[in-house]
Amino acid sequence: AIAWAAGNVESLMGYRPEELEGLPVTSLLPDSPALGERPSMSRSRAEPAAQTPDAGRELHAVRKDGGFFPVGLTLAPVELEGQGFSLLVVRDLSVERRLESERSEIQGRYRDLFESSVDPVFITSREGWILAANPAMSELLGYTLEELRGVNVGSLWADPRRRDRFKEVVESRGRVRDFEACLVHRDGSERTCLISAVVRRDGDGSVKGYQGIIHDVTERRELEDRLLQSQRLEAVGRLAAGIAHDFNNLLTAVRANVDLLLAAGTPSAEPEVPSALREGALGEPRSRELLGEIRRASERAAELTQQLLAFGRRQVLQPEPVDVSRHVAETVELLRRVIGEHIKLEVELDDSLPPVSVDPVRLEQVVMNLAVNARDAMPEGGHLRVATSVELLEDHGFVSQELLRPGRYVCITVEDTGMGIPEEIRPRIFEPFFTTKEVGGGSGLGLATVHGIVKQSGGQVEVESRPGAGTRFRVFLPVGTGVKNVDVPPMAPSHEEAERESPYPPAGAEAGHGKTFRLREASIVVVEDDHAVRAVVERVLEPRVACVECRSDPVRVLEEYDEKRIRDVDVLVTDVVLPSLRGWTLAQELRKRNPDLRVVFMSGYSEDRWEEGTLPPDAILVEKPFTPQELLARIREAL
Repeated sequence: AIAWAAGNVESLMGYRPEELEGLPVTSLLPDSPALGERPSMSRSRAEPAAQTPDAGRELHAVRKDGGFFPVGLTLAPVELEGQGFSLLVVRDLSVERRLESERSEIQGRYRDLFESSVDPVFITSREGWILAANPAMSELLGYTLEELRGVNVGSLWADPRRRDRFKEVVESRGRVRDFEACLVHRDGSERTCLISAVVRRDGDGSVKGYQGIIHDVTERRELEDRLLQSQRLEAVGRLAAGIAHDFNNLLTAVRANVDLLLAAGTPSAEPEVPSALREGALGEPRSRELLGEIRRASERAAELTQQLLAFGRRQVLQPEPVDVSRHVAETVELLRRVIGEHIKLEVELDDSLPPVSVDPVRLEQVVMNLAVNARDAMPEGGHLRVATSVELLEDHGFVSQELLRPGRYVCITVEDTGMGIPEEIRPRIFEPFFTTKEVGGGSGLGLATVHGIVKQSGGQVEVESRPGAGTRFRVFLPVGTGVKNVDVPPMAPSHEEAERESPYPPAGAEAGHGKTFRLREASIVVVEDDHAVRAVVERVLEPRVACVECRSDPVRVLEEYDEKRIRDVDVLVTDVVLPSLRGWTLAQELRKRNPDLRVVFMSGYSEDRWEEGTLPPDAILVEKPFTPQELLARIREAL
């Protein structure tokens, strides 16, 4: 029974001290065992009071209101006025247990966070041994969690110098954020990571280890590299296309003037050939032979500019719905002759492919260039596989350097068993003039042309290769004709749509009030800012038409037309790109003044034709470099 209680018992248990006198201890501590006999008093007073086995045991006490709460119990013998008593000290553990519960909950949350983190988390000793790691760390490095606990993190660094630098920085600063490093996977591959870590210290401040988190940025770095490669190819493409555009002007002058000289030296030359050329004609066989060489050289140069324009995605395409499998099947025999008998050709075509919008001539060029590239990679023979299939991209996905929209794509696969492409040169294979062949073995424009044609058609090229294990190229082309892409020229509208929407008459149709002309009766205005092209066009037209006026400034042409200094114009022959006013704008302004005006555009740059708001698909266009015969044919077509 309780003989006495301290005054603070009321705040603890709700009883006044006098209310507890005489009550059994078990009424307050129901799960306490019997106190037993009176504790021995034989011990020296200098010794601490002995505690029963229940001392320090956690029990539950009952408050006056019936509520339970945890307590700690300490029992000691005491002697008062010659009588022996048991002193019970009851300590309220409610707050302590609540804090322990909260601490346990926090630890559980931390453990859950540690285990479920999508980023690898680690704790190491000062020597680098992994003490704890989460499943993400296991996934990153390819080791099980049990195996990781026996791994020294220092052995996982691809570059020991970066490891030493990391240790130096984190120990000097106490922490490090986004330290870039390459860690080695168990299979030998490398992962690019950003490591953030802090130092773990002992009570005396000495370093006892490290803990941190790793962010795997391998894919991000690869995407950044792809983007940089794409931007570099785009910049090179713009440069190449710009050079080709200017070079086309020079070739136009060369080819046209050579043709005029050749025509002037022919006994049956047209009477329209300028007399000055006829009088100075080079009719000797040797001279004509030299002129022929010049013309052939200019034709080869024109082919080169077309390849550069293809790489730069600036060539003029004529897309139409194409059955890719059927088109590839029609070129198989040509492929066999190109690759030679020492290479076995395997063709696997899907006959149920949906159509794609592509220029069939350029598509054949893509397949042929890839086949030639494969042939050159197998000088001792091998296997070449050409296949077609449909691929579905359900989400945005990278193919080579570019991001493709979700959707269906027709895929052309060209795969060889050749020598493969070394990793260090793979990023450069689509660059113009880059080649690993010996001097004279190739121009380095084959793959560049493939890349440009496919990109301009709204697709992408993917390459997979390993040295000694062959190469696989896959060309992805978007299904259907409704795929929107700024680089893809629109399909030509129907005849009715062209008449309704176009400010220019369709090819072969009568303009204005139905008046038609012969070439000799036509009055022509030529607008071209390049002097050499302007001069050769004037030289071609002057003896063949009623009147020809040549200008370099389109604004001046409008002023002279309004001032009646240029009148009765039947045909406008204009370059598309002009310094102060685009050719199509000039044509629209003159058509407002003269609805009967025919227009022929000159250009060697597809962007001139297909840029939104420039030329409609049915506009009459002569592509540079052109011959006198091609120019005259387009003008006759307009008339």
